[in-house]
Amino acid sequence: MARVIGERTTSKHRRRSGRTLETIYPFSKVEVSRIRRRILRWGRANYREYPWRAERDPWLSFLAELLLQRTRASQVEAVFALIKAIADRGGVPPDTSEELQSFVGVGMYTTAAWLSLHAGQRAVIIDANVARWLSRMTRMPYNRDPRHVQWVKELSERLTPRVAFREYNYAVLDFTIGVCTPRNPRCKVCPLCSDCRYSTEEGGGRKAVSLVRTPGGFRIASTRC
Repeated sequence: MARVIGERTTSKHRRRSGRTLETIYPFSKVEVSRIRRRILRWGRANYREYPWRAERDPWLSFLAELLLQRTRASQVEAVFALIKAIADRGGVPPDTSEELQSFVGVGMYTTAAWLSLHAGQRAVIIDANVARWLSRMTRMPYNRDPRHVQWVKELSERLTPRVAFREYNYAVLDFTIGVCTPRNPRCKVCPLCSDCRYSTEEGGGRKAVSLVRTPGGFRIASTRC
């Protein structure tokens, strides 16, 4: 089979085989022309009106393409609409929870992260990693959506400082992905080991409480650190 680069074969291969594009490719010029016409006709009839396709701002267009490399177009659409709305505000997101959550795709986590990490306002960040960490610390269970578990919300509120909230939130985010990991948490280097019920010793060996995902949420299972 000929080596193809874009729409060309290598010149070395052409010299060796003596074959032309017309003989290597399975379509004649007439067929190529027909295929092009048909795909163009289909495209015009089925064109998807994604907002970034009509965007003339080069930065927004470039950002959309970067996003499209990593996710589906249907998911990018909501994010792009949000970016566009913020761009229309001069590039500065709102600074209140109500305004932020009025945008499609902005929920509790994004709101808390933006306010506490970038807008200088105290906000409590809760995600699955934070809930897993607190569940291990307390041996209390949580479900698949920890944002609405009352004890998780109350404990997170209590732990988040009034002043050093930004530094704290960054520390928690890093800690829960670097030390208190979903599997095989690094208890031996954990600075909270003495306060964590997950790490209490029982029966001469260090045992812990681990949350296992089930169709109904999570269940507790004993493991060793």
